[in-house]
Amino acid sequence: MYIPKSFQLQDARLIETVLREHSFAVLVTSVGEDIMATHVPLVYDPAEAALFGHLARANPQAKHLHEAQCLAVFQGPHAYVSPAWYGLAEQVPTWNYVAVHVYGRARVIEDEETVADLLQRLVFAYDPQSPLPADRDRAYYRNLMRGIVAFRIDIARIEAAAKLSQNKPLEVRARVVQALESQDDADSRAVAAWMRRLSLTHPGDHAGNESKPKGAS
Repeated sequence: MYIPKSFQLQDARLIETVLREHSFAVLVTSVGEDIMATHVPLVYDPAEAALFGHLARANPQAKHLHEAQCLAVFQGPHAYVSPAWYGLAEQVPTWNYVAVHVYGRARVIEDEETVADLLQRLVFAYDPQSPLPADRDRAYYRNLMRGIVAFRIDIARIEAAAKLSQNKPLEVRARVVQALESQDDADSRAVAAWMRRLSLTHPGDHAGNESKPKGAS
């Protein structure tokens, strides 16, 4: 991913926030000259430096997933930015956004108990009070498990961008934040919140560099 230095996001805690709060990712793989992509929830485990998920067994991408090189795209909040908000001459429209690209190699999980454990992890990530994993030993649950392909992606590197007007003067960023906060859509207000967190501090505090996640580049 092309990321100018001003927009690089390197803080492991903030990257994990994006991966957790925007975990419905696009999983991209290639087979020969063909490119395949599936929209799928992926759960990030920073301790294992891995992503976990599953595809429908009928999905053609699942047939070629084992040992495949993968790109998982996590799209955070994004919003249009009007040049009218800058209060400067000779400006053009742009788009502010937060996004994370995760690269790695996929490993299909075949062991039935390990698959059941992975499904329990995924269910609890989104529904901690779910009674569903208690059914993991029932016949209907095991039968449904046969319809999926579970996998983990061992992360090789992470690239993260927070393009939040850091290349503009501080007073201009403040005007952009105010304009975004006045919009009706949730994404605009979410971008404004990220700007308050990252680009309304010191002009040199671009996107945080306190620590990098495993695999971050």
